Amino acid sequence: MNELLIEYRQTLKETRSLLASLEKKIKAVKITGNKEELVKLEEDKSIVNSWISNLQYSIQWLSTGRRPGSTRGIERRSVYQKEILIDGMEIAKVIDSGQSYYPEEESIESEEEQLYFEKVTNSILDVLTEKERDIYNMHLNGLAPFEISNYMDIPYKTVYKSINRCQEKIRNEDVSFL
Repeated sequence: MNELLIEYRQTLKETRSLLASLEKKIKAVKITGNKEELVKLEEDKSIVNSWISNLQYSIQWLSTGRRPGSTRGIERRSVYQKEILIDGMEIAKVIDSGQSYYPEEESIESEEEQLYFEKVTNSILDVLTEKERDIYNMHLNGLAPFEISNYMDIPYKTVYKSINRCQEKIRNEDVSFL
C-alpha cells in the first residue's frame, strides 16, 4: 500500500509539472493569437486538472483509509447491517399481494376484526396520495428507503421526505368517526 501511495504522489508531482508546462504553452499561444491551438490546449489543461483532482482524491483515500469528504466511516456500518436485501421479484409479490412481508406481524384473529382493521387502515391511508401510499406501504413491508428509491426510480431523499410526510399526515388524521 505504501508503495502505491508513493507512486501516486510521484505521478501527482509529474502531472503538476505537465500542467505548468501547458500553462506556459497557453501563455505563448495567447501572444500569437492562434485560437484553434488555444482551444486544444485549454481542453488539455482541463483534462490534466481532472487527473490532478483524481490523484489527490486517491492519495487522500489511501493515506486516511476513508473516502475523502466522508465525516463518518466504519462507525456507520450498523446502517448497512439493518438493511434487508430482498430479491426484486419478492418485492413485486409483496406489493401485488398487499400483505405484510413478515408473517409474524399477522395478529388479527376474527374476520370481523380483520374487516375493521382494513376499514381503519384504508380510511387513514386515504389522506395519502397514490405515490405516498405506495412508498409508505413498501416502507411498512420492511423495505429500506434506498430499495424503495431504486424500485420507484426516485431519489432516496424523496423517499425519506415522503415517509416523514406520510407519518405526519397519519398522526394528524382523525379516526374518531369510525
